[in-house]
Amino acid sequence: MKRLHYPLMKKGHFARIALFMFSFFPCNAIYCSNELISNACTSEIPGWILHNNITTNPIQKDGYWLLEAGASSDCIFSPTIDAGNYTNLNLSFNIATYESGSVNPVRISYSTDGGATWASNTITSTPSAGPEFTPSGEINLGTLNTKLLVLRFSNNGTTGRDIKIKDISLTGTPIITTPIAKPATNITYQSFDANWTSTPEATGYILHIYKSTNIINENFTTIAASSSFVSSGSGASGSLSFGSSGWSATYGYSAGGVIRIGTGTTAGSLNSPPINISGKFMLTFKSCAWSNDSKNIDIFLNGTLLQTINLEDNIVSADLMKEYTIRGEGTGNDIITFSAKKNSNNRFFI
Repeated sequence: MKRLHYPLMKKGHFARIALFMFSFFPCNAIYCSNELISNACTSEIPGWILHNNITTNPIQKDGYWLLEAGASSDCIFSPTIDAGNYTNLNLSFNIATYESGSVNPVRISYSTDGGATWASNTITSTPSAGPEFTPSGEINLGTLNTKLLVLRFSNNGTTGRDIKIKDISLTGTPIITTPIAKPATNITYQSFDANWTSTPEATGYILHIYKSTNIINENFTTIAASSSFVSSGSGASGSLSFGSSGWSATYGYSAGGVIRIGTGTTAGSLNSPPINISGKFMLTFKSCAWSNDSKNIDIFLNGTLLQTINLEDNIVSADLMKEYTIRGEGTGNDIITFSAKKNSNNRFFI
């Protein structure tokens, strides 16, 4: 989870819907390989097994390991390697020959069950005919899907030259699973908490923030230009001029730049134009109740209740109306409805 400070929208409008989202992907392992084993072969390393079939000539030499030819040659076994979450496994080492005779390749086998059985496919790498070390080049083992990988090195000849080997390295590219996005929390005008599931082997995440312009930014100054704002007594009953705005109301009246919904005996509602939201949104608006009327109104999305709001009343000026914020998720063809909760004495302003 990451807290992000980001200006979502400006304050100061009565009805406003803003849409934002974030996407991300894990970084590091997408482009980089991890080294699973690294052995200079300059000494006997715990976990490595040196199986010497010719006991008079040890495998451990000064700065390298020696694999002698034979009907059963010397063998080197790696420790058990966890390669279960890696792909593009690449093995490399430095190799040379020792003594004279025909040049033998090194024989490489691998086991995916900790050494109980060995894969039938073996790999060979033939050194140059000389004592100088040369790189084997990268030997790609692909993806083995095992946490019990063991490598075995041996001389592929029964007679001929011995093999010198050092600087054994196995690298792999971590397999990165896609993080699962979770809903943002603690959303304010300046920040929100982005949440997602963690991804094994990822050392960081690159987060992209997408912020739209306001989908609706309506202050009703033109629509409700006539009459004046009062929240008790008589007044706040001018005509509305919706024109081509797409807004509509039942029992809606002008109240000096804001809209009054309902009468003392009949409930009313205000409908937004159709909106293409297609995602999570945050709706903010300013509202208050007619003095001493019911304070509760319902906000619907496509006929489904989003939230019931408890309003303040006895407001003497439209500038003192409280701002409310609710959240939802649209489908792409959406209408927001502000509706009285009671059938009578549930007048409100917006």
